[in-house]
Amino acid sequence: MSDTAFSARQRESPLSRLASQVRKYNVVFVVADQEPHLLEHSVQGMARHYFMFMPERGSPAMDWCERLLRRHLPPGRDPSLELTSLGRGECFYIGPHGLFRVRVKREEMRAAWWWRRELEKKRMELEERRRRLIIEVGRRIWMPETVDETRVEEVARRHRVSKDKLLGKIREIDREELGRALREKNWKRLAELGLWDIKRAKPKMLGYAVLEYYGLEWPEGLE
Repeated sequence: MSDTAFSARQRESPLSRLASQVRKYNVVFVVADQEPHLLEHSVQGMARHYFMFMPERGSPAMDWCERLLRRHLPPGRDPSLELTSLGRGECFYIGPHGLFRVRVKREEMRAAWWWRRELEKKRMELEERRRRLIIEVGRRIWMPETVDETRVEEVARRHRVSKDKLLGKIREIDREELGRALREKNWKRLAELGLWDIKRAKPKMLGYAVLEYYGLEWPEGLE
């Protein structure tokens, strides 16, 4: 191999080398580039399928697309006008069977956005569950709080609830989280904590007892 050939080999890009070698192994790959005119000729020459979206007007990419499109258009058709007429979600496809104008259905695009939104909502829900789990584990294991059992017994007797149930709820429920649920009037969360009766839309007796122990109050009009 001559020095010139060796130097050219060194300058060859990985993509160009891939294009020159994979054909013998029947390997197919996709190249997407906003500047196709800059791709090596070995890469451009092996392409069998082209998808051309509207390039920037007056750019070298536009000239490259026009030259390619002109070879497949009927006589008299201006490739520049054809390219600039492409709308959102439209492209020209050139393949072994000719030239086609392709349009992606808007419903499919909306579906993709919908799934991304749902995945983001699920991610936020999981993050919230993770945060609550960290708080709960930290409260139970690493940051144990002293419970005044004498006061628990007094409050339980006053509200006619089981001392053991009240003690369990106090150890289970974080005061900060409870206060936030009350401020936001998050009845669903209060029901999950066992303090709110969804059907009757009123606090449970255990709810009154827990709030009294923590020195909290129900929103005005609920007591």
